[in-house]
Amino acid sequence: MRKAVLFFLLAAALCRAVIQAPGNVAYVVDRTSGRVSVADLARRLVDDTLMSGAGASEMVVLPNNRLGFVANRDAGEVGVIDLRNNRSLAPIPLNQGPGPSSLAATPDGLRVYVANVVNNTVSVIDISRNRVVKTLPAGSQPCRLVIVPGRDIAYVVNRGSNNLTLVDLRLNEVLLSPVPVGSAPVGAAYSGDGSRLYVINSGSDNVTVIDTSTRRQVGLIQTGTRPAGMAVNSGAGVGYIANEGSNTVTVVSLATNTACKQVGVGNQPSGAVLDPNRDFLFVPNAGSGNVSIISTSSDSLSSTMPGPGGSLARHFRDRPGRNRGGGAP
Repeated sequence: MRKAVLFFLLAAALCRAVIQAPGNVAYVVDRTSGRVSVADLARRLVDDTLMSGAGASEMVVLPNNRLGFVANRDAGEVGVIDLRNNRSLAPIPLNQGPGPSSLAATPDGLRVYVANVVNNTVSVIDISRNRVVKTLPAGSQPCRLVIVPGRDIAYVVNRGSNNLTLVDLRLNEVLLSPVPVGSAPVGAAYSGDGSRLYVINSGSDNVTVIDTSTRRQVGLIQTGTRPAGMAVNSGAGVGYIANEGSNTVTVVSLATNTACKQVGVGNQPSGAVLDPNRDFLFVPNAGSGNVSIISTSSDSLSSTMPGPGGSLARHFRDRPGRNRGGGAP
């Protein structure tokens, strides 16, 4: 099995010869080939494949669902994809060298923020000009970046310094005090109302719960071994945490921040995403190269979907505004 990184992004899209319904498409980012595959989740097959760039590691879709941006880690650039016509456009250089690992778009779709894990910086891209307009400092090894709608803050997860860098989106400036979290944080998810941020700590086997108003810790969720990704179903008051080391998904009560159940999945699960109707949870398994599908009505394994191309699945998230998930880089 080739060492690849896949990133799944649920979205509406026009695929070759097929018009997809919203939420039924996954964009699959393959780090080995630098390509993005367009997968039909209903039919469980790949419809199209696009070139992005060397070391493609994560993708974000703008709120208008017309453009996708891909962090090309090895190339040190951000790839741009026209989702209406399924074609690659000219990439955006970051001038930071190799290392872009995570990116997020502002709710208005005017800017994209990129975490550069090697240089410990955040690049700010102006979408109207498709170029970097500012570079901000971050903590050590910024591996994930999350923008919570309605909070005017970008949260940068720093794996090396065990904290969060906060970026004020109105001023494009870093706030003075970083927020401490657990050991080796690798991702973050947020509640539907944006009041809670859940930071996934792979080194301490837990999730730090942050109040986004006070920016203080208000809870700690115990997980399985090496948690790597989380999805939040705020309406049901349930969270799902993929544990890469124990091959399980921890089902969590968000009201009490306690684990309710462990669901066995494939080898090395590294992310989690809910479908738009919250009926199923998709969990990519890095070790077994497939995707476990969990029924949220019973919190039990429903079926398994082969991973596109048999590659290792590492990132599996949906488009902004649907799921509030995050995972390991």
